[in-house]
Amino acid sequence: EAHAFLGAMDLLSSSCAPLIVFESTGWAEERAFPGRGGWAQHILMDAGYKLWTMDGYLHRAAPLKTPVHGGETIVGAPRHMPI
Repeated sequence: EAHAFLGAMDLLSSSCAPLIVFESTGWAEERAFPGRGGWAQHILMDAGYKLWTMDGYLHRAAPLKTPVHGGETIVGAPRHMPI
């Protein structure tokens, strides 16, 4: 996901940035990119996205302040999208 998000940075930073749902597995990111667990989530946060776990999103919880590192479905909403 991290590389896909980096490649789509123009879109993710634009006024037509989409809602994103993806699976995040911290151990897999850490294995592929040592020292970068949660990297995909950081990229979206840096692009202005608000992130939730799927459960948090469905229950209208506050957005995540930091990336989660367990296996979670993550929902990302761009800053222009009303939630």
